[in-house]
Amino acid sequence: SAGSSSLCCAGCTGNMKVLALTVGLSSTITSVQTFGALTSHSEALLADTVAMWVDCLTYVLNFIAEAFRGRWFHKHLKLLIPAVSLTTLIYATCSVLSDAIHKISAPRVGGDDDVNPYIVLGFACWCFVFDGAALCAFATNYRDSGKAFQLNMAVASAHVIADLVRSLTEMVDAALILGFGFDDTLTDAWAGVVVSAMILLGVTIPLYKWCQELGAYLRSVNGHEAEQGGYHHLPDTKAH
Repeated sequence: SAGSSSLCCAGCTGNMKVLALTVGLSSTITSVQTFGALTSHSEALLADTVAMWVDCLTYVLNFIAEAFRGRWFHKHLKLLIPAVSLTTLIYATCSVLSDAIHKISAPRVGGDDDVNPYIVLGFACWCFVFDGAALCAFATNYRDSGKAFQLNMAVASAHVIADLVRSLTEMVDAALILGFGFDDTLTDAWAGVVVSAMILLGVTIPLYKWCQELGAYLRSVNGHEAEQGGYHHLPDTKAH
């Protein structure tokens, strides 16, 4: 079994090891946080949870892309995976943002949907520790790889950074409610707006890089087709 284990480790790149670690930690935390978000009635925590599920999807898809590195379709995966990840994240975040804005604009109605700041603070601290560990792993892998830019790893690390900032926002949200007596529902809704805005702002750089990669890919395809067309239209010198 030791031989098979070493063989498995030998087949895993540094990117795959970092992504596997991130998937394991993130999926565990997100599963528990989903229950916490629903129980605490927190828009900020719900927005973070939705984004974290998209993060998990991103890490898994990027792990698959790394596993097929060197295959002919790997370059297609490098373009497809960020597109799926970013599109899903933008859609999910806009949905949560819409709910938070509605809660701010709607009149305050009494009920059993008060935000539980203790749950919010607990998960924010928990995720903050996880994000710090994940970022250290990404930074170490980036240094060991010779500091070469890779789109799929850049998108994955951008998700971790965004999650770290969201955790800080949730800490502030809980502190304002617990320490200063701010209205829990309104404060949390505003925190949900801030978290959603940071998520949307955070996707701009990966989206810009993806557009650059797409443009380079389309230019290479057009150039290849032009070469093929020129080759097929070469005059037949033997006929003369």
